[in-house]
Amino acid sequence: MIPTILSALALLMQVAATEPMPEPRATLRLFNPTEWSGPTTVEVPVGRIAAPHVIDWGQTRLISNGCVVPFALREGCAHWKASLEAPGTQPRSEDLLVFSCEVPPGQWVQVDVVPGTPDATSAVKRDQGRIIIDYPAGRAVIDEPSGSLLSWEAGGASLLSAPFLVTPYQLAEDGYQLEGPFGCGYTTASVGLRKTSSVAQRARCVSLSSNAALTEVSFVLEPDLGPALGLTYRLHASGELEIVVDERPWRGPSPWLHHAVEYTLPLAGTLQRFPYLENRWAFYGFRDYTASVKSTACAYEGAWGAVLELGGESVNGRQFARRLMPVAPDRQPHLAALVELADEGLVVDVLPARMAGIECPVRIVDDAQAAAVTDELTQALTHAGVELAPDGIATGLTIRLALVPEAAGLGISGDGYVAAGDEAGYTLQAGTRLGLYSAVRGVAAHLQRYGSAGGLPLIARNPVVELRGGGFGGGNFEVDFPYGDDEQWCRVFDGLLDSGMNVFACMGMWANWKMPVSYQYMPELRSEDPDAYDESSGARFAELEYHRAHGLKLAGYLQDRGGQVWLWIPIGCVPTTYARKFPEAMAPGSDKIPCFTHPEYRRYIGAFFRELLETYPLDGLFLVRDDNGGICTCERCQEFVAQSRTKNPVWEQYLVIYDWLRTHRFTGAVAVYPYFDNYEPQLDPLLPDDLYIVGHGSGVATLARHYEFVGPMGDTWLDNLYANFRVPPAPRMKRLLADRGSFWIGGAYVGCELPWESIGFFGWEPTATPNSLRYQWSGREFGQAAAGPFLAMSDPYEAMWDIMALHMPPADWMALTPAARTAVVQEGMDQVGRFRAGLAELQTVIDPDQHQRWLGHVGLYPRFFEYHLHRLDLFAKVYDQVRAHRDTLDRPEGLPPGVRQTVLAWYDEMYDWAARYDAAMQQAPDGMLTHCRWMTKPYKEWMAGYDQWLDGKLEIKQFAGTLRVETDALRPGEPFTLRVMLHNQGVCPWIAGAGQRIEVTGDVEQLGLPAEWQYVGEPLAPGDRRTVELHGTVPQDPGAAQVTVALISPYRVPEQVASATAVLAWP
Repeated sequence: MIPTILSALALLMQVAATEPMPEPRATLRLFNPTEWSGPTTVEVPVGRIAAPHVIDWGQTRLISNGCVVPFALREGCAHWKASLEAPGTQPRSEDLLVFSCEVPPGQWVQVDVVPGTPDATSAVKRDQGRIIIDYPAGRAVIDEPSGSLLSWEAGGASLLSAPFLVTPYQLAEDGYQLEGPFGCGYTTASVGLRKTSSVAQRARCVSLSSNAALTEVSFVLEPDLGPALGLTYRLHASGELEIVVDERPWRGPSPWLHHAVEYTLPLAGTLQRFPYLENRWAFYGFRDYTASVKSTACAYEGAWGAVLELGGESVNGRQFARRLMPVAPDRQPHLAALVELADEGLVVDVLPARMAGIECPVRIVDDAQAAAVTDELTQALTHAGVELAPDGIATGLTIRLALVPEAAGLGISGDGYVAAGDEAGYTLQAGTRLGLYSAVRGVAAHLQRYGSAGGLPLIARNPVVELRGGGFGGGNFEVDFPYGDDEQWCRVFDGLLDSGMNVFACMGMWANWKMPVSYQYMPELRSEDPDAYDESSGARFAELEYHRAHGLKLAGYLQDRGGQVWLWIPIGCVPTTYARKFPEAMAPGSDKIPCFTHPEYRRYIGAFFRELLETYPLDGLFLVRDDNGGICTCERCQEFVAQSRTKNPVWEQYLVIYDWLRTHRFTGAVAVYPYFDNYEPQLDPLLPDDLYIVGHGSGVATLARHYEFVGPMGDTWLDNLYANFRVPPAPRMKRLLADRGSFWIGGAYVGCELPWESIGFFGWEPTATPNSLRYQWSGREFGQAAAGPFLAMSDPYEAMWDIMALHMPPADWMALTPAARTAVVQEGMDQVGRFRAGLAELQTVIDPDQHQRWLGHVGLYPRFFEYHLHRLDLFAKVYDQVRAHRDTLDRPEGLPPGVRQTVLAWYDEMYDWAARYDAAMQQAPDGMLTHCRWMTKPYKEWMAGYDQWLDGKLEIKQFAGTLRVETDALRPGEPFTLRVMLHNQGVCPWIAGAGQRIEVTGDVEQLGLPAEWQYVGEPLAPGDRRTVELHGTVPQDPGAAQVTVALISPYRVPEQVASATAVLAWP
């Protein structure tokens, strides 16, 4: 231990108490909603506290409870873009103020930013090629020649069992092996590496900064072959250690096509995992991202205490990040609370530096010519009670809106902004219209919170992530606002703009926001037929004028506020009129799929895109082969593909369109949403450098493509919870987003606002905490009084989402032990109780009439969750009982009587839970939920994971059995009985109203037999037998007939369980 550090820290805890308290320039309020009691790291962009030059950080201290809190400044941009140097005393707005602070559970702690001289005591020394960092809470030793972490200690105990190593490798020519289907379901997928040999590398220490709060050491690792890496260690005074490794900037072909990196971080102790925070396969989502990026959440425990390890890494080592937190033995029993705090964080509430007083009347000068932005500012000032100056009247304060051509000179990047004040007035400056709008919304949030007496904030912000995008659409039972009126659309746009999103994608055929063309340059495709339909836009020809005007209106609303508008372009589909006009230009045997090499189709592409770009001021296009697109396999297309760049028919279509757009001077973004046609690394050198790869199917691009042009969707669609979309909660969204772009699609917003707003919120500030998002969003939506109750409610609400996603896909549930299932049921019901109590508290501080729809959506969730949780629990119990007695299923007596009675009782209880949920759903708000009221019973759900999905994972299928048919002698003209003998050999009882049925096909009408018989009567338990009698009449004339009788499962996509065919004859 370095003695000077110990004495300095002791002095820091006392010095402020004997000095007069200066007036704070800004204040941070910290709240701990968890049960963890101990120090934690706080990171806040300095621009949220004060704009550059407002505060001299070289002459600033932090004071809390009369004590000085040491702080440091570090770069806040993405590590892969960082200079790897400490920012000094004049940081950029995205750079981070970093300090360690203990906030007692359930309490607020205030930290004031005041003038003063900060402590500059270093915690580092160099000794014989080693860099030694020593704080009271932790000690680390780094080998300077190699950059390797040799040791890390806390409380005198060694926490590493061996040094941390970074080893680069070469890959074979076909270095990446993509295995397994990447689509939905229970299948798993992987991205394997074919390594050949390790590569020697050199390490160069490029920066070292240290004070009483933080020591940061950065290296550049330069291999003989392959990409250079930036390696940064950060040891905090709290003892927390961060290790971050990223590529250094590169140009030309991706160096990751033939190179990889392997990391060895051997922590000492016994391993314990925290699965909610680690990788999981989205059941109804794609697997490309999960296969490419691995997350880690675990602890290593020993007699000396524990180490909590959180982070993630690319499977090829392109990116590696770890947060390591030592836990003393006396706090080890509270490790779960630390996990929650480390993942969800403190609430960080900032009262920034301010321009005191607002001299009225206020004049607004719109130098930016941004009317919608000016209107937003006008409304914010008016709502705060600020008097505005009429034209021509002498004014007090002047507020000026300005778009700055050379914004970088002001430290502004991307959609960033500066809000500054001086004798001349108050100025909002930005480089983009969205930046200016974001500045106004920042002012509006401040005024809403503090009123005009709180002055105007002197702040500056820069987003860390460039692509913060989403597309809106889906089926009407999957999404809400995409089928709503314009008020709903604009309300969602307002929320997402507020959160910081910058790209908004119209998904045409999957919503009522469409951008069709009239085929001005191919008029032969026009039609007066009311059923004529354009698959490319999702609009009927008869509705083109309406949708054109509506599409422009919604796009204009966004673009007036600075949002970028992209359009979904489905390939492999054409208008219905195309096949009629050009049958020779269609794929063989299809009237929907065009032949993409036919000259008429190439003419169609030109006509379509020319009119599209002349009609709509689009900022980007994203190309997709979705559920409705197909591939032509004619001989000409096959020959074309064989000689093409990519040897892939779909990617070649993307490139044909890309080439047309660029040769016709379209300068906006062009993206591919690979969906069914995954990006693979070998494609990368064949693709244009500026082609974005986004959404499902793009996850593997994080391994090789330039980060600026990748926007993965790391989990399921952000769609309707009640259609069994297992939506990622806000903490998981943060873990998935990291400091790189993303692009999500969906459209269930009400009750799922936080995942949507995470895209922008964490894109601007990747180090922000989920609890800060919850607190900030609820204050904006419901008012400040509701922020605390919402925070308490949202934790169990989103915890239920995690339980639903991790444990409650049926195949995952069936893999649990009975004891584990019982534990999950208890955990789930505990969260239901916490949620209901939290929602009841929230309802006491918000207007229930104003928020009726939101309350209706959110309040339904516990019924939904309870139903599915108990359904799983009861089904598993039934399954275990049937499997334990499977040898009795074929015996005449069937299951033992006691077992049979228990199975039927459990199955009846399952349907009772369904009935409760169904009754609640019938009272739910209209709209999206109207369209999913049919999916409230077993085997009627949407993508719940039962049905055929589950059967392949079971020893005994859910519905199985035999069926035999017989009749007595038939006599012409007389009634007869067809006896159907059923034997249930599956897990589930057959009960009335559940959907099992008998179908009769063949000569049914001739025999007067019913075509269908819905199961009625007493339940048929596993092992039971029953005879069903179907009645018909034999024709008068002699003859013969054949009928097939089939037992059909109740699955949403029905499946034949058993069948038998009978040939009947009568003299």
